[in-house]
Amino acid sequence: NIYNIASHKGLKGEIDTRLLTKNGRIQIAKDIKKSGMITSAIKQILNTDRAELKDFFSEVDKLHKTDEAVTAKIANNPALAKALTDPNLTPTQKQQLAKELVSSVMAELGYKAPEVKIVANTNTNTNTNTNTNDNANTNDNRAGHYGEDNNIYLNDANLNNTKDLTTTIGHETSHALDNQDPSINTNPQNNASKTDNEIYADNYGDD
Repeated sequence: NIYNIASHKGLKGEIDTRLLTKNGRIQIAKDIKKSGMITSAIKQILNTDRAELKDFFSEVDKLHKTDEAVTAKIANNPALAKALTDPNLTPTQKQQLAKELVSSVMAELGYKAPEVKIVANTNTNTNTNTNTNDNANTNDNRAGHYGEDNNIYLNDANLNNTKDLTTTIGHETSHALDNQDPSINTNPQNNASKTDNEIYADNYGDD
């Protein structure tokens, strides 16, 4: 009923028998997701100067490990899985969700996880090397920021839904990874414009 090959003249093909079982369909979905990682790796190479053709396999591996870490974390934590579909998370819940995802990805990729902090509004200082000055006005309208103190800051005032939260987590995690990667010679936390590192982090966050 899914593929009636006989009804299409000139169409030749074989049914993927995995369509006939639930587990098979899950496997097909995983295959589609993995093929998307290949597309994403190519996108990074084409759209940024920091990734080259020789980096293709490492870029795919990075996305694969990221996906494996997040998938495992969600599978083993029903509360986290539920939170990812909750449009009404409190700031405390957002921070806990962010910490869980960031720590799992950083550990899977072999790096130390940074602190993740939720800030209340755009008047919170995320550029200081100390953790005490929370009221200095930076006029920062971003949803997130990777600070000079190597902490990830998420601006609750600019996180309108769970998608905003997770893509911002991914973006700032990319900067945290760069900061600990000796092969990256730039300083991503100081790049305020759409430089290669920002474009790269946008792509990683979307993925």
